[in-house]
Amino acid sequence: MNHPVIIVGGGWAGISCANQLYRKNLDFMILEASRQLGGRARCTHYQGIILDYGQHILTGACTQSLQLCRELGIDPDIWFSRLPLRFVIHADSGNFLRFNTASFLPTPLDLLSACVFARGLSAYDKLCLLQFFHDLRSRQYQIKHDIPLSEFLRQHEQSTRLIQLFWQPLCNAILNTPIQDASSHLFLTVLRQSFTQQRESHDILIGNKPLCLGISQYAQQKFSARIHTGSKVTQLCIEQNVIKGIVIRGKQGKLFLPAQQLVLACSLPELRRLIMPHQALRPLHTQLQAIRMRPICTLYYFFKTDNKHDAQQFESALIGFAHPVLQWLFLHPLNEQQFILAVIVEPNKKNTENSHLAAQIFTQLSQFYQLPRYQWAKCVCVSKATFSADISANQARPDTTTPIKGLYLAGDYIQTNLPSTLESAVISGILAANTITHSIID
Repeated sequence: MNHPVIIVGGGWAGISCANQLYRKNLDFMILEASRQLGGRARCTHYQGIILDYGQHILTGACTQSLQLCRELGIDPDIWFSRLPLRFVIHADSGNFLRFNTASFLPTPLDLLSACVFARGLSAYDKLCLLQFFHDLRSRQYQIKHDIPLSEFLRQHEQSTRLIQLFWQPLCNAILNTPIQDASSHLFLTVLRQSFTQQRESHDILIGNKPLCLGISQYAQQKFSARIHTGSKVTQLCIEQNVIKGIVIRGKQGKLFLPAQQLVLACSLPELRRLIMPHQALRPLHTQLQAIRMRPICTLYYFFKTDNKHDAQQFESALIGFAHPVLQWLFLHPLNEQQFILAVIVEPNKKNTENSHLAAQIFTQLSQFYQLPRYQWAKCVCVSKATFSADISANQARPDTTTPIKGLYLAGDYIQTNLPSTLESAVISGILAANTITHSIID
């Protein structure tokens, strides 16, 4: 191979691909358009505090993501708090659901125990939930034909209250897609990975430090000179359906870089832009048009208080809401007197453009908790954060190979059988690197 593998995009997919190539002793370079690595999991700074560009959580089933962290030098035991799957869902009029798996029980007994002792559900709802999990286990969490998740749940006699208090919040967290549009296949895949392996597979891992610091700093240290930030790819150079190189715009102006192996590990909108001018890639471009993007909006509230109860009142590490706007809340203690609340809300044109959004959300939170006055609030809204995990989008997801020799794709939107997650991005990078390795050997 005369030229290094060029990886376009320094997010988790690109870094995963680079790490796999590094393990195979293959030369590569990463080109990242922005000034920092991490992609969607990058950093933002506000009032002297480093914040993730939106709240991220992993589960014990994210084995490839955790392995990538270890190989970059990030110790998951230090960077994450590993907690059993326990959550509270609040609804209007004082209604709530408390669901706690028992860490001392093996799977599936811990799940069975959580269903039986769930608070806020009727005996009938508990029975329906138990029967549903039994049916899923007997069919190995698989379905022959994909249907919207809301329809699948109704077919299995999940009540309106059960859907509202249990399944809808989980769908928001797992798929970032309305339950009436969400793919049952993708949702069940995540459940299968979480509940059919070891009990630790459905543990929740919440960052003790901003996740963006780990992935960017440690990748930068490991790959150093092979990473070029501020380098935007403006054009693919293809001749007779073979990749020949790229044109980048960087610190030195426009530059042509020859390439025999090129991995596009960029965002889906950026991928569409790069492949659109090429006739051989028009079918792929048309295919990708079926994948719609979804926003994620996270509000960070900073509190400074002398009252320990202000932070201790949050009864679970995972707090959800059966609410049209509020989705999930995460507590991040800074010290005994300071803490941050990360609140994920349903974004739309009305609230993302509203300068009073923080005050409005705070008023709604105050219906459930006695909160002190916040010192400041920061809204982080990513308009095209994940792909919509609906049926048509899942069916339109491409493979890592393309009709162009030497051109490969990586990103959470690649067909990994997982929704738009960091784990999906990491797996896609591994797939791209392995495909390149096999092509070189052949």
